Amino acid sequence: AALATASSLYPILNIAAKNTTDTIPSACTSTLVRQEGGKVLHGRSLDYEPRDPMALGTVALDFQRLGRTAYSCLHPLPYPTALQWFTCVRPGAFSLSVNARSQGRDAEHNTGFQELLRRVAAPGNLLLGEAGERAMGAESYEAALAALASAP
Repeated sequence: AALATASSLYPILNIAAKNTTDTIPSACTSTLVRQEGGKVLHGRSLDYEPRDPMALGTVALDFQRLGRTAYSCLHPLPYPTALQWFTCVRPGAFSLSVNARSQGRDAEHNTGFQELLRRVAAPGNLLLGEAGERAMGAESYEAALAALASAP
């Protein structure tokens, strides 16, 4: 609510999208707002269908390193390719967010299931969760960008 109030962007985009199309919304949205004093808020919406079941099955996971939380991610449990995340945050450092357009249940990641299996099995390829783990474990924002840019 603080993010929506601070930005006034999410409610407008969400309402506009639902009122200007006759198709079911199929998108995800992240919004960043810099507050006075420099603090950055990163908001995440689940503004695609099935929104309510997806929201009920999305959990916040804390990833530990040396007994401390290194970063936290929103994780969609209902997805069959659930080795992924929506948004990860390393407090005081940076956040990562995946924004995509669904191509349908059998065509997630812009590919069919057989092609997805082929890509996962290919040497050197990373699953989304693996790419995210590399980036979130980077020493700096710049190093995280480099890790993502070099991921196959």
